[in-house]
Amino acid sequence: MLRTRIILALVAVTCLVGGIALAVHAQTGLPDKDVVMGDDLKLTSEMQEWVEGHVGRRGVYTEKFGGHILVLIARGRFHTGGYTANIEDVSFLEAHPPAGSTGSTEPAGKWVIDVSLTDPEEGRMVTQVITYPYAVVAVRDSGAGIEVRDVTDGAEPIVLPQTSTR
Repeated sequence: MLRTRIILALVAVTCLVGGIALAVHAQTGLPDKDVVMGDDLKLTSEMQEWVEGHVGRRGVYTEKFGGHILVLIARGRFHTGGYTANIEDVSFLEAHPPAGSTGSTEPAGKWVIDVSLTDPEEGRMVTQVITYPYAVVAVRDSGAGIEVRDVTDGAEPIVLPQTSTR
């Protein structure tokens, strides 16, 4: 009898936790992961509208959606193809408090997003069309900072300023 109750309790907890995860996914369209990008990143109509409202202006934009921060790296408007923005790496750097510190109200680390920004090769034929190259990634909103770095061609990373903040 006790064993049956324990099993039923475990099933109930599993269903509750699974239901919460499904509710979060249904609300934001994002899976319950720290980083969501590529094929896993399914934008809701609200997210898509936000992205489309910013891609025409060069910059790094952030906006909170549910438990995630959407990070948009927009290159702006170009009159030809051949321009890209690609996310190369996303990592979380833990902050280590100085020895002897008693705590801080600062976020415990930061998200670091490395991107490469490419232009068409000189003299290469490209399509004659208006383009708005951009890259987008969602990171878990843990209160941590966000730093976007240009790592094009393996050069020393250049921190890109955020155009807007959350």
